[in-house]
Amino acid sequence: AVSGTEARIGTLVLGSGAGLSGEVVDGSGRALSGARVQLRPLGTNGPRRPRETTTNAHGEYSFVDLRPGSFVVTATLADHATAVVEVLVEQAGFVQDLTLAPHAELLVRLTGERVPSGLARVQIRTPDGRPVGAPKTRRVGGESRALTIAVPPGRFQVVVESGDLMGYTDAPVEVGDRFATEASVEMRRVAGIAGRVLDRRGQPIRSARMSFVHVHRGTRHDATGGADGRYALAPVEAGIWRVHVGGRGGVPATFEVVVEGGKERREDFILEDGGTARVKVVADDGSVQTGAVLMFRDDQRAYPVSPPDRTDDDGIAVREHLPAGPMRVDARLDNWFGSAEFVVQENDAVEVTITIRPRR
Repeated sequence: AVSGTEARIGTLVLGSGAGLSGEVVDGSGRALSGARVQLRPLGTNGPRRPRETTTNAHGEYSFVDLRPGSFVVTATLADHATAVVEVLVEQAGFVQDLTLAPHAELLVRLTGERVPSGLARVQIRTPDGRPVGAPKTRRVGGESRALTIAVPPGRFQVVVESGDLMGYTDAPVEVGDRFATEASVEMRRVAGIAGRVLDRRGQPIRSARMSFVHVHRGTRHDATGGADGRYALAPVEAGIWRVHVGGRGGVPATFEVVVEGGKERREDFILEDGGTARVKVVADDGSVQTGAVLMFRDDQRAYPVSPPDRTDDDGIAVREHLPAGPMRVDARLDNWFGSAEFVVQENDAVEVTITIRPRR
């Protein structure tokens, strides 16, 4: 039997024109009814769309009238791992059983002065803050200060939201294979961050791009400011947030903001003017090159913009709001490349010339 591992397993042989059948079971061999089984052709073989079926009360499935070729069989069931197997249709018939390992049970105990009453939204995340699957909804309240969810084995954060309350585990929870694990989540009133993105003269920087990363948990939220420079993000977890802000009108910068539970933090981000680079792109014979794409970078990071900087009919592109210090600019036009290094001065402009040549 093939176990659910979220990966492709093996190559099997299936009878031409005969069909594929089998049984879907759990780790103890118990038949799983209602499992979704999908048969997807590889390459140009078979029907253009995948074929699907659902296991019956005995955990059985079957596909008939298959043409020779390769297929991928995928079996899924809620709260179980996914089994995937590649099947090669040739001459002999084949019966393939699939095993879906059940997820472990995670008991989440809710603590704090207030606990949710009603529906709670539970999100499992990796230790670096990436969601694992879709959020799950559970009912809590009354004397119940706990909820149960099924999760795959691994290390996870647990985030619980309900109304004006939010909570999360203090450290990643180690979930074993097929046995119950407990986690404690302290519920607090949710917080928020709002304010404006401005330049040094107090003028709004429109459509600023922001990424908020929780320093201790790695949770990330992205946001875009409005035409008036205003932004708002809620709900968010209390704690220290590292905020990277960028946009046309100022030098990209990183800030740290401390957010208290149950409060909205007002924070305006002010971006420095930086310096300006006037870049001219030419060929070896001195002819100006129109439409060359430029990329600016220092020893820490790149500074892309959308749409990208391109040279005009005079072979020139002007880039404002570069951070002060050593900088490099790369130019590309079809298969021609070149680069130059220069130093940016605050509130000053620098002239840069790049000669591009064919890359060999």
